[in-house]
Amino acid sequence: MIECKIAQGEIDDAEQQIEFVNVLQMSVGKTSQTAYLEALLEIKKPSDNPEHFFNALKFVDNALKMQITYSKTLSSGFSMYSKLNPDFLYSLAELYLSHVSMKEMSEGAENATPTQPVGKGLKLLETITRQVPGFLPAFMLIAKGKLAVGNDIDAAAAITKVLNIDPRNE
Repeated sequence: MIECKIAQGEIDDAEQQIEFVNVLQMSVGKTSQTAYLEALLEIKKPSDNPEHFFNALKFVDNALKMQITYSKTLSSGFSMYSKLNPDFLYSLAELYLSHVSMKEMSEGAENATPTQPVGKGLKLLETITRQVPGFLPAFMLIAKGKLAVGNDIDAAAAITKVLNIDPRNE
């Protein structure tokens, strides 16, 4: 429901709901999903500060750390893949790459170091696709990230994987 409020632009209401959830979670600890919602909210808040996006990514980093810590406790098997939650990890990667525009993709001017947002997003996406090799949206987002850093060959390889898995793109 909070994510819907954010998508609808009801930022104040979403912020109040997140504060309520944080109060409820004080005794058990914050979850990675709550940190994700805080990141999403922070990104959607209007701001004139050029560092605003990078400040919001601290919440994404926190959500990713919590999810990785949780995933290390899982044993191999089907339940691991469902609890690993590749869709959630994909959402985090989307936030890392959300600032990349078409202009930046065509110029290939982004920085892909592992400490920069695009680098973090690409590393996360590559981890997801190793665990879930048929996750086509992740390959599409890899292509976007690779284009943003000027790596046309790897971007084309990601698109080729998508076409090999689903040639009719259905």
